[in-house]
Amino acid sequence: MIYNFDLGADGQLRTGFKGYNLSSEVEYVYGESEERITNLGERYSIALDKVIAHDDEVVFSYTTDKEHRERALLISYLAPELNDQYRLDDLTISVVFLISKNRLTVITKRRVASIIRVLTGLHLTHTDNFAIETALEVMKNSFAIMIDELRGLKIKIDELEKKITNTRLVVPVFSNLLSLQKYMLSLTSTYKTDKKQVDSLRTYFKNGDGEDEEINNTISGIYDRIETMDSIALTYSKYLNKIDSLINNISSYQLNNIMKTLTEISIVLTVPTIIYGLWGVNVPLPFEKNVFGMLLVVLISIILSIIVWAWLRRKRYR
Repeated sequence: MIYNFDLGADGQLRTGFKGYNLSSEVEYVYGESEERITNLGERYSIALDKVIAHDDEVVFSYTTDKEHRERALLISYLAPELNDQYRLDDLTISVVFLISKNRLTVITKRRVASIIRVLTGLHLTHTDNFAIETALEVMKNSFAIMIDELRGLKIKIDELEKKITNTRLVVPVFSNLLSLQKYMLSLTSTYKTDKKQVDSLRTYFKNGDGEDEEINNTISGIYDRIETMDSIALTYSKYLNKIDSLINNISSYQLNNIMKTLTEISIVLTVPTIIYGLWGVNVPLPFEKNVFGMLLVVLISIILSIIVWAWLRRKRYR
């Protein structure tokens, strides 16, 4: 699928018709089998299908537009793609930018609604650098989404803490903790990887035309969000580590209680074993000729077992 966005004289992007359109300044293409992606790959001598398929690495390189004989910039970054299952391989998606002087092409292997929302109605201050400014705005929005998700983790962490306090069940709580840690790992590695791309874009822009104040402000805004994410991620990571230690302590405490209970049971059962062993020797014994001798021996063993159990309870061995 192809979305086209036309740049108006007032600097605002307006949605054009869907499909291939050479006159559009901004083009968003998605779909792994999209023919347009194949054509772009041949035009720029890039294996775009492989670039968009890799959601664990980024690319920053220069290429050449064969049709117009002009230099272009290929840059990819990782955008958050959220899901409730927290599967590590589905938490990010590769977003590819092809930046030339008069055109920006955005490519993903699946439709990303946030990209369309950013591009629709985006107002640009300087149309001379609209491609870089638009790409930075898309990246800035991705960082905003990651910040919101990091802040949203606080609610999930609070729910996890309540579950630990109320249920004391280790197995389901540990599973939830592992999911949150995986999600935190994915978000932090994503924005740290993307920061390198922002650094490269800033260098690229400074080497070209570094006097555009709006682009400088956009880059500064992205760095501010990265610092915010660093602070939030550090705090939540420490808190999750403490919860992990708490769960391990609870697990050890529950295991100790189980071992104490098993030890207590084995001690209590040892009493009738000793009594039955003594009454089984081949020598004259009390109650030997009594009709209820066996019942009396069983009763004695039960009474002594109860006494031992009560003594263990009083000694707080449980």
